[in-house]
Amino acid sequence: DVSAVQRQLEFYFSDANLSKDRFLRRKLEDDKDSYVDISVLASFNRMKALAGGDEQLLRRAVNASPELELSADGTRVRRTQPVGDNLDADADGRTVYVENLPAKSDHDTLREFFAPCGPVVYVRYRCVGFAAQMYDGQD
Repeated sequence: DVSAVQRQLEFYFSDANLSKDRFLRRKLEDDKDSYVDISVLASFNRMKALAGGDEQLLRRAVNASPELELSADGTRVRRTQPVGDNLDADADGRTVYVENLPAKSDHDTLREFFAPCGPVVYVRYRCVGFAAQMYDGQD
């Protein structure tokens, strides 16, 4: 599903994720044009589950995204807007920690459940029964 892959890629490159994901942030910093190889993104477990290693599906998802772009040769991905110097300095003020969740909870059900409280930009699901939700900070 192109839209699911697009959402996941946009999440990977979001301020909320990059403020916590040292590996991906380092990849962006190591490239002078802030690109990440599409093969690296395709190797992530969540992306394997969504795209099954189909890099062409990732390319279609990037092309559908207003937030991402492909390199001229189609092998690398970057944000359309540069990453700022102060990634999510207010993250703690917009984070909700939740315990005693149902055992069958996953990222998608948690995002859907908390959506009425505001746009959820990051879900961290550590183990059964515990999660953290980060909101976008708008009223």
